[in-house]
Amino acid sequence: MLRRQFLGAAAAPLLAQRPKTILLRTAWQRRNIGDVCFTPSMLSAIEEYFPGARVICWMASNHEDVNAMVKRGHPKAELLHAQFGARGQEIDPALEKAFGEADLFLFNSGPIFSYGLHETYSWDASVPNALFAMYAKERGVPYGMYGQSYDRFAWPSPVLFRRVLGEAHFVFTRDTNSLEYLRSLNVRPKTMHLAPDIAFHMRLRNDGPAKQYLRAKGLERGKFLVTMVHYSTLDRPGVKDFGASHLEKHRAVLQRWVRETGLPILVVAEDEREVELGKKWLIDPMPADVQKKMTLKDDAFWLPDEALSLCLEAHSLFTPEPHSLIFSLGNGIPGVHLYDIAYGRKFQMFPDFGVPDWAWDMRKTEAGPMGDALMAIHRDRGGALRRVEALNKRVKERMDRAFGVVGAALTEGAKKVRG
Repeated sequence: MLRRQFLGAAAAPLLAQRPKTILLRTAWQRRNIGDVCFTPSMLSAIEEYFPGARVICWMASNHEDVNAMVKRGHPKAELLHAQFGARGQEIDPALEKAFGEADLFLFNSGPIFSYGLHETYSWDASVPNALFAMYAKERGVPYGMYGQSYDRFAWPSPVLFRRVLGEAHFVFTRDTNSLEYLRSLNVRPKTMHLAPDIAFHMRLRNDGPAKQYLRAKGLERGKFLVTMVHYSTLDRPGVKDFGASHLEKHRAVLQRWVRETGLPILVVAEDEREVELGKKWLIDPMPADVQKKMTLKDDAFWLPDEALSLCLEAHSLFTPEPHSLIFSLGNGIPGVHLYDIAYGRKFQMFPDFGVPDWAWDMRKTEAGPMGDALMAIHRDRGGALRRVEALNKRVKERMDRAFGVVGAALTEGAKKVRG
């Protein structure tokens, strides 16, 4: 008997006893609740599709409030804060051990594989994720990417990323725009398809603070609109020349909402930079009658569990930020997304899952059609809710297929004996 066959036979009883283990790369940053929500959203999905699996969350950022939120919702998840190694330092032993125990290395949703996006050419931001994947392959651990956008691979990065993505067990893009882009670069992994952004599966809530805040502000369930700005509107290359016009259209729709419905507006933030900007760009320029109907949530920047709880109390959303709307849609609340192509390819998620008229290109659209889409939701909210239900059926079908592939890779990895 060959040594590897002997080791495999000897290890079989132990493999049968231990849970399958996923090493999840996640928690990209703290200042954006979209990035924060990916961790509890993925853990919720893993618990649904692979009950009993062990999950080691290798956190890209470390914040006590985020850690506490994740553990509150998912107490069995193991949070690992460890360095891969840089400037001659060796890999953290705890991380080395995690790779040794992992049956699958999984990259969570996000736009983490890119080079040249927003004219940012930083190998320090791009290469580490590629190295992590290559190290997993070296250790014999299957790896894959779930629900990501791929915005740009400027030369010479395709030389690297074509290989890293091509050797993955699976690559699931969260939008068909990214899918076609990867195909144009001749990226050919084992499996490459569309899968929903994992934020659609956000289930962790924090109802107490949300409801307490709404009571204090006199905002009633189902009788207010949630809106926000996008922090980069006036300074990001590619969008700043259009930013003033975008904000003018945004304000025009909000004025129409107040004057036609009589309902108030709550201005919130998806990114911590947007708290101050929401007041400056949306509230301060408004006529007095509209200002009276607008409230700024400026008590503190929040986490996505509280944000979800609050959005579930709203009538609908009108937002240039995508993820507050995504986790609201995923839990039954409709809304309209206004975008600029410079924000990235992720806008395509809304047409991909059946609501093309709830996503509007601000460069090409005046305030009228965007306002019409929002007012249509108001006039026939029952119809809008049925559309959300149909959207979530599509999301579920795509997630079922995607996690079937993830599960196959996990099972394959669990059968291997690694050194």
